[in-house]
Amino acid sequence: MKNLEINDFELTWYMQEICMHCSGACMGYISLIDLLNDPKTIQSRITWFQLTSFLSHAAMISKYLSPISKGHVAIMRKDLLRKTLEIPENSEVLSRDARDNIEHFDERIDNWVGSGHGKILEIVLLDRDTFMHLRGNENKIK
Repeated sequence: MKNLEINDFELTWYMQEICMHCSGACMGYISLIDLLNDPKTIQSRITWFQLTSFLSHAAMISKYLSPISKGHVAIMRKDLLRKTLEIPENSEVLSRDARDNIEHFDERIDNWVGSGHGKILEIVLLDRDTFMHLRGNENKIK
């Protein structure tokens, strides 16, 4: 394998992608804050949609800066982008927690179904009224 290096032209591709996802995250965050400040939408699916949009964009940024792949190009990309963008090792964007939670929501539901349900259900309901209706049945809803 020849000794590869990422040149400035190639670095620009990665930077453009990160810039696009930063813009998407910022737009999603602003919309999310507006929805959280409105009593009519604070506990609604539209708020969940904006939260997942924000987290999806943040997850994409995390993938560029903290890849799972141990391949040569992925490691070079990670190192070069972190250096260029001056991302510290303790940056929140490097954490996979939010990224994994949003991307593996299906596995969390599988775990709930596989555990025999119990009385705890993690679900995004239509609105607060639906929550109160279900809660009236003594179910614990997360």
